[in-house]
Amino acid sequence: MVSADRQSLEFTKRLRDAASHPRLVEALTNGVCGISDGLDIVMATLKRHDADPEANRSLGMAGLIAEAEERIFARQFDADQARDAMIVAQYLRITHYGLAAYEALTALAKGANDSEGADELQTCLDNARDGHADMQDVIAALLGDEARPD
Repeated sequence: MVSADRQSLEFTKRLRDAASHPRLVEALTNGVCGISDGLDIVMATLKRHDADPEANRSLGMAGLIAEAEERIFARQFDADQARDAMIVAQYLRITHYGLAAYEALTALAKGANDSEGADELQTCLDNARDGHADMQDVIAALLGDEARPD
């Protein structure tokens, strides 16, 4: 998760800098803060378990970011709104990866009777869910309420 968080943190900063709609910029800024907080929590949890945070590289996140890079930064958009919509779509894919990882880590911490870690990781999971919901609001701001997913 450390690798995934580090990759998504740097990429989310780039997404924020490329976004034009104020509501999207705000949501991505919140995402940067949330990912950074999550990274700190995962590092602390790993330290409590004497685990090496550098042991694994997230190839899944690397793939998601490579694809998002191609879809956002390797093309020209005719309108800011179109680029912003692609940023939302790609960010949601990255967020889903994080949601799945935090769900698994929370369960592992509970299974290891690490109540402190489980509570902290649950907070990360809840924050990721809030970030996902925030993007639903961004979709409505960009494209209108009728575009909001159910």
